Amino acid sequence: MTGKLLNAYGAPCAQDEAISRIRAYAGLHGVRAAAREFQISVCAASNIASGKSNISGKRLMSWFAKSIVACPVLGAVSPQSCREHSAFARTRAAGMVSNPDKFRLYIACRNCKNAKGDCNAN
Repeated sequence: MTGKLLNAYGAPCAQDEAISRIRAYAGLHGVRAAAREFQISVCAASNIASGKSNISGKRLMSWFAKSIVACPVLGAVSPQSCREHSAFARTRAAGMVSNPDKFRLYIACRNCKNAKGDCNAN
């Protein structure tokens, strides 16, 4: 879920867009796959996909907010993105990046409590 409900900058997408993404994913891959991907119950995914949903976008995004990590440089990111950045920050290549924004990110990753292994700690 975390990657699919983020916009291009890593921030949570709009509420209506989140519901439409779940519907589209369920239409392509099935309701069970959508439930697994977005980490919601099969019943909730089925109701959203069929349009019978009583789940508001606000409630859906509150579920989603519990699964994002606060990054000191990027803001709200998925735990997977946090792990990827922190894994790269521990390599030698991270010290040789030429992009100043990426360099600032990797310096922050080295000192971040989320990068120490527990990406679900907010």
